[in-house]
Amino acid sequence: MLQARDVIDQEIWWEPRCGRSSLWYDIWSQLGALYYVLPINHNLDENIEEVNQITINGRWNFTLLKKLFTEEVCKKILKVLGNYLVAEDKYVTWWMPNAKGRFTVRSSWEIVRHRKEPQEGIMNIWEKGIPLKVSFMMWRVWMQRIPIGEVLVKFRITDSVICYCCDQNVQESFTHLFSHVPVQYQHSLFGSFGRGETLSSMEVRCLNSLW
Repeated sequence: MLQARDVIDQEIWWEPRCGRSSLWYDIWSQLGALYYVLPINHNLDENIEEVNQITINGRWNFTLLKKLFTEEVCKKILKVLGNYLVAEDKYVTWWMPNAKGRFTVRSSWEIVRHRKEPQEGIMNIWEKGIPLKVSFMMWRVWMQRIPIGEVLVKFRITDSVICYCCDQNVQESFTHLFSHVPVQYQHSLFGSFGRGETLSSMEVRCLNSLW
């Protein structure tokens, strides 16, 4: 939660209408805290502490702006705030990820979560026109959520399972079952999943607790 808070804080813009925002540590320019945005070798004048100290009668002191900040930061300030500050007695906060400036849980979740790159193969499983039960079966195979021998060995439910869908006397694995089992044996392969012949009730309960 603390890590999420640090990330979320960087997306809140404190519009400095009263000019009392911290020049270096508040997010008043939409760039983040300028203390951390500016290059490490940039000379910071910490005698100037508040935003209103770089204005004259509500308008920016352009000479001081150019002295304190880089050209890119100056352009951003003018783009966001214009040529002068709106004189009010309070801050106005805006949620930057939302065009209307309003906070939503959905937009914050999109920022905090670590999204993985889309996997083309699994996206094809849910194509329109494929029966749902077929797509679901393909998804279970893709995610290896079918209780075959390879899974039972992985979860230490058993030490070894020989494929009984063919006569090749090899270990039961996803690669073997869905790539190497001869066509004439495939009806018994899919039939066993439908009838639940692979596992006992004890093994099923064990797998459910692991999954």
